[in-house]
Amino acid sequence: MDCTNVVVETPAALSKIAWPSTEIVHLSFSPNHTVQEICENISILSQKKKVAALSPEQILTLREKSGLRMLDICAKLSEAGLSFCEGKLTCEETDLLSIDEYFGVVFHLNRFGILSSAWLPNSFSDAAKIEHLFRIREFDDRTHSITHVLLEFQPNVSENSWLKIVALTRLMLDFTKHISIADYGLEQSKHISSEWLKKGISLGVNLTY
Repeated sequence: MDCTNVVVETPAALSKIAWPSTEIVHLSFSPNHTVQEICENISILSQKKKVAALSPEQILTLREKSGLRMLDICAKLSEAGLSFCEGKLTCEETDLLSIDEYFGVVFHLNRFGILSSAWLPNSFSDAAKIEHLFRIREFDDRTHSITHVLLEFQPNVSENSWLKIVALTRLMLDFTKHISIADYGLEQSKHISSEWLKKGISLGVNLTY
C-alpha cells in the first residue's frame, strides 16, 4: 500500500491541507501533543482515509503524561478513527519489561480494532532476534493483529548478516506474506543497495507493506 506522511502542527492547519491521494495517511505528532489534540487530528482525516499514527512507546508516554488508563486511551484513538499503529521498538534487547509493555499496548489496541506492524530491531543480537521473532509469531497466533513485520536496517550491517535474518524471518514467520523494509512512517529502501534489495526480494522481502 502507498502511504502519505503528514507532520501535524495544529488541527486547524491539518483541516486545510489537500486530501492525499493515497489510501493511508501517516500522522507524525510531537511529544507535546495531548491525547485530545491527537484524536482531533485523527478524526479529521479518518473521515475519508485510513489513518496510521503513533507507536506503542509513544502511547505509553501519553499514558504517563495524561494519567489516563491504557484502555481509555485506546478507546479514544479508536473512536477518533485510528486504523493502524506503527510498531516501532527502540528498547534494548535485555529490557524485557519494555518489550512486554510494547506487546501489551498492541494487545489493547487490537481490542478496539486497531492493527499494528511489528519491528525486528537491527540492534538486537542474533539470539535476541530469534527470541523476538518467536514473540511476534506467538502474539499474532493469539491476536491476528500484526499487519506486517518490518526488518530494521542499519548501514553498519553486513550483507551476509542482513540476508541471514531475512531468510530466518521468512522461515519463522510463515503466517504473513508481508515482511517489509517499509512501515507507515518509514522508508528504508534508499539506504539499501539495489543488489541487496534484489537478493532480499528473492528471499521474500517486500518493498512496501
